[in-house]
Amino acid sequence: MRSEGLYGIYRGFGLTTLIQSPASALWWGTYGAAQYTIWRSLGYRDDIEKKPSSIEMVSVQASAGLVAGALSLVVTTPIDTVKTRLQVMDNYGDGRPSITKTAMTPLAYFYSPNFPLKL
Repeated sequence: MRSEGLYGIYRGFGLTTLIQSPASALWWGTYGAAQYTIWRSLGYRDDIEKKPSSIEMVSVQASAGLVAGALSLVVTTPIDTVKTRLQVMDNYGDGRPSITKTAMTPLAYFYSPNFPLKL
């Protein structure tokens, strides 16, 4: 609080908002599409009168949630990692690193010729 003031408390809030809104939309869209696909593959159609059992309902919902969570995780984790790194970085005297520099540092490390040797 002494070194960065109120700005330091809310550092990363804008990026969090930018990440969570699309991630939520992606999750709900995928969840709905996965449920629709699973129900269709089980033989449930709009014109059929049969009702699913409780176990079928829970299984379909859990499976759709798993698919939606996995897709959302794969898409948003790299962005969230950059956001977290920006939130915990100290001032280095030269000012804060930019978002671009923060995102490129792990990529440069990964694509360097000696990558496996650096682990």
